Amino acid sequence: MPRHFQAFLADGNESSGVFLIRQRFDIGEAIEELLFVWLATESEEWADKIEWFPL
Repeated sequence: MPRHFQAFLADGNESSGVFLIRQRFDIGEAIEELLFVWLATESEEWADKIEWFPL
């Protein structure tokens, strides 16, 4: 996925950002992480970025 995302950006596309969550990561913790990011940051901070959870 990261390689495809970089190619997507290299082609001149834009993204609001992508969060990758490991399959074995507890769903409740993933939701809490997403909520924390939503409350503590601005959407512009994640533009064209790809990040793994947990942060």
